[in-house]
Amino acid sequence: MKWTIATAVLMLLFPAFAEAQTAADPPEGWIVFTSNRYGNSDIFLMDTASGSLNMLTSDQATDHRPAISADGSMVIFVSERNGQPDLYLIHLDEYGETTGSIEQLTDDPWEEFDTDWCGDSHDYQFTVFISPDTESMGLFYGSDAPVIEGEWDIYRHNPYTDTIDPMSLEPGDYRYPVYIVDRGTVYARRMWENPENQFDILGYFHGALATGSFSFNHGSVNGPIRLSSETVLFIPCTDGEEDYYIIYDLMDGSPLDSINTLGQPFEYITPLNFGEGGRWFLAQAALSTGGSSEIVLFQGLGTPDPRIFQLTRNDCYDGEPRWLSRE
Repeated sequence: MKWTIATAVLMLLFPAFAEAQTAADPPEGWIVFTSNRYGNSDIFLMDTASGSLNMLTSDQATDHRPAISADGSMVIFVSERNGQPDLYLIHLDEYGETTGSIEQLTDDPWEEFDTDWCGDSHDYQFTVFISPDTESMGLFYGSDAPVIEGEWDIYRHNPYTDTIDPMSLEPGDYRYPVYIVDRGTVYARRMWENPENQFDILGYFHGALATGSFSFNHGSVNGPIRLSSETVLFIPCTDGEEDYYIIYDLMDGSPLDSINTLGQPFEYITPLNFGEGGRWFLAQAALSTGGSSEIVLFQGLGTPDPRIFQLTRNDCYDGEPRWLSRE
């Protein structure tokens, strides 16, 4: 374990933290997350090794859905500072401090939402909600589209040509893009005839356009997809009654495991590395009944007594965490 002044202070203030340290060392990394601790939603960066916390945005509008690049030099996020949800970019130095001004990446009448980096550190993709009232609907699909309340589609930015192109050209709702090195992007899809929020198709695209999809008959995807390993997905699912996670092997096209949450208070879970005591996970957690949520590292997903390493302690919303390993 790397001992720091921040670690010592946490151990003195929180005995549960000290107990966790004697049991297993948590991983070290940077976490970008959303917090409304100062009255509105802003983006923060935490260094778990040093205990430092940097406030990356301070706009009065809502800033949320951050994602950090693989080299730690940039963060993309969604902001409503110009009246609608668009994508913005923050540049970081080696200490996680902001450098330069915040760049606006999109400026359209639609709502940007899910974000993920792909390719190199200047390449990103995002899900956009398109209104059916726009004239581009018929042109976008190449045929008359049925009248619906709206749909989610995946777009990708090419930094070299400075263009933003649609990836999902078939009718349906597309959410939760996650990039896999050398393999492309996986997403969840809901057909229009399916019930609301029933995302039960997995698809993928590599390069310019979507190249295939297949039925996912292990429940409906109900949250952001994350990588469990290089070719294994960690997929939050529901069957309408219970929530669980499917560990899904893309190579075999089959689940390796299913983990019931047992009512655990964790959301936005990201699998991290293994350590003494089991695998570590990053998540937001509702640890009290007051409606607040905290950022945590924990071991013991789907067990009655998980080991929780609490990183934030505020009577507010801290959530949507994304991880970058610094080990």
